[in-house]
Amino acid sequence: MNLAARRYARRLGPRLRRDYGGGNDYTVGQIRTAVKKSRLPARDINIGFAAFLDEETFRTVTDKNEWASYEALRSLYFEWLPVRISSPPGNVPEDPNLTTASFHGWQQ
Repeated sequence: MNLAARRYARRLGPRLRRDYGGGNDYTVGQIRTAVKKSRLPARDINIGFAAFLDEETFRTVTDKNEWASYEALRSLYFEWLPVRISSPPGNVPEDPNLTTASFHGWQQ
């Protein structure tokens, strides 16, 4: 299950954003299509459903015996999301010794 969660975390989110935009709301059909296009194992699609659907919608598309696993599948998915290395520009501390004048010599 960890390997499947890892694959879903690395492929499904980027595919959904690329194909359907960066919103957080995706339909069941969009998730199914993205799973197929990403060549992810369909048997583990509940990982994708848990990651991108609210619990009520998750319950409408999964078997009753899967309902209890919603939080666990969701946690597993988010545990495997790649970590971003760079920080947003707003969080970069300013260096008082560095000015734009320091770069003028490099333009020659």
